[in-house]
Amino acid sequence: SGQENSNTSSSIKKFIKDNKEFASLRGHEQNFYDNVRNSLHHQAQTKGGWRINLSGPVFNPNSLSIGAQKFVNGFRSALYRYCGELEQTTDDSPLWLSFISKMDSIIRACDSEAGA
Repeated sequence: SGQENSNTSSSIKKFIKDNKEFASLRGHEQNFYDNVRNSLHHQAQTKGGWRINLSGPVFNPNSLSIGAQKFVNGFRSALYRYCGELEQTTDDSPLWLSFISKMDSIIRACDSEAGA
């Protein structure tokens, strides 16, 4: 979105909705955010019965498991698609302007961390 302080929950929900590789997670976005993303980020573990396996599908709703390799491959595909979309647009397009805005905010944050 290009916002300096984007809402992570909304961003993850939109990412899942917008990328076909994660179609199996649709309808489970909030649970994924709470029990996988947030739990890994804040506590280095999943919760709510969710598991991460090396193999398996991107998401198995029966076992609440994420297949790490398929998940990473899906993320990689989405990233390459996004890069391709950037390559197909002009630098004054909304997509590029959002990208530049977000990169500028990341750089400012890194610069302020380095000076702290």
